[in-house]
Order: sequence, then C-alpha cells, then structure tokens
Amino acid sequence: MAEPMARRVLLCGGHLDGQWVDVAPGASVYRAMKPQPLCLIQEPGTELHVPVPDVAEYRLEPLPIQIRHAGGRLWVGALGWGRERDEAIVRALFQRDVAQQLLGGHHADA
Repeated sequence: MAEPMARRVLLCGGHLDGQWVDVAPGASVYRAMKPQPLCLIQEPGTELHVPVPDVAEYRLEPLPIQIRHAGGRLWVGALGWGRERDEAIVRALFQRDVAQQLLGGHHADA
C-alpha cells in the first residue's frame, strides 16, 4: 500500500511567515522551534547567553480560493486569532509562488 502524500502548507505569521512546509496528512498543527537567547548574569559585569527553545504552533486549516473558473483549496498554518491571524494570511497569500501551488505545482488537497 502506498504511503499517503504529505500535505503542502503555507505558514502565515511568526518567524516562518510565507514559508512552505510539508506535513503529514491529517495533521492539525505544525510546531516549529524558534530559539530565543536567555541572558544570565553570573557575576557583576559578566553575562552568559544561553539559547532557550521556544515553540510556535501553527494551526493548520484549508482555505478555499475561487476566482471565477480557477481555484482550489490551499492549506495554511496560522498563528494567533482574529484580525492579526487574518492579516497574516492575506500577507502570505500575495506571493508569486501561491499561484503555482493553486494551479498545479503541488496538490493542495493531498
């Protein structure tokens, strides 16, 4: 039996804004590590910077897009809620590779 194809997802917002990732079919979130420095003071005048992992959790959802006779379903991974989330999706959508994704570069429904 053939293994199911990965789903191609456009990430919207955060440190991976506008990047495409492949996720397992049926996944509902994409977790991405984002290192952030932590500054510890050992003695007066000395600092030790230690990277502390932080996780961004992108919620995956289908986004139907239709313009007259052309369209399809694009999968997006979004951070946040409400207006901030919606604006991040709109910013990510207006990239030149989105047309390729919708018009047959990869199957967005996979």
